Amino acid sequence: MGRLTGASKSAIGVRTVVLDDLVGRGELPLPNVIKCDIEGGEYDALGGAVRILTRQRPKIFLATHGPDIHRSCCSFLTSHGYKLESLDHLPIDKTSEILAVPLESI
Repeated sequence: MGRLTGASKSAIGVRTVVLDDLVGRGELPLPNVIKCDIEGGEYDALGGAVRILTRQRPKIFLATHGPDIHRSCCSFLTSHGYKLESLDHLPIDKTSEILAVPLESI
């Protein structure tokens, strides 16, 4: 059970990277699918992939952690032209497991 947060007594340093930067430098190909489950860092990860989301329009499997992050991620994805579907058949505002599909691929 972990999360990305500021320093604490029990913190372990973890290198983070911006997905758009990795793709932009040619270190990763443009993805067709993104699986995102990073213990509360999902919104930041999506923000670091705006060029990928705009250019490639990958499907996204997203597990959110906490109601604020969930709302922010849902708003972000819908504003970038994604349709959200619950993976566990709960309403979108009650689930934490989402499939985001670009509208033009539906």
